[in-house]
Amino acid sequence: MKPKQFYQYAAKWGNCLAIRIPNNIVKQLGVEPNTPLDVSIKKTEAGDATEQLLAAIKKLGPSLKRFSDQEILNSFVMARYSELTGANLPESYKKIQDIVSKILDGLKNP
Repeated sequence: MKPKQFYQYAAKWGNCLAIRIPNNIVKQLGVEPNTPLDVSIKKTEAGDATEQLLAAIKKLGPSLKRFSDQEILNSFVMARYSELTGANLPESYKKIQDIVSKILDGLKNP
């Protein structure tokens, strides 16, 4: 079976850290709960793609600098969750998403 590689952030889970396996990889490999996995973990060097994207967004939208990287990332996750479930997006995340939307619109229509 060909190994799959992906990049992910470790998240707090109780007293441990956890990673999520993207659904497309779960389906391709047929992974189910309790499936034995051979996992290799390597800390990514500073300047990975996510950090570069966050830096670019903050450069294009200086008003985002008041938000932490985690708040910005959470706003994307919560916006998607809101789309899928119809739940209300918290106000702080709405502000971030509004700023990001304006940045993206400005890139599409210079």
